[in-house]
Amino acid sequence: MPTRFSITSVTIQQATSLIGAVWVDVTSQVANVNGLIDANVTNPPSPSFFRTVTP
Repeated sequence: MPTRFSITSVTIQQATSLIGAVWVDVTSQVANVNGLIDANVTNPPSPSFFRTVTP
């Protein structure tokens, strides 16, 4: 039987460096039934690194 998972709320965070990173919340979203999220970040600084965190 396939593993089922619940719909998960995630927070997308952004940092401009991975060394001594300061992560800033960009948006909070709920993943769809496939576990996908769609975020539109306008004018991100260069470089930008993103991660997702769950509560």
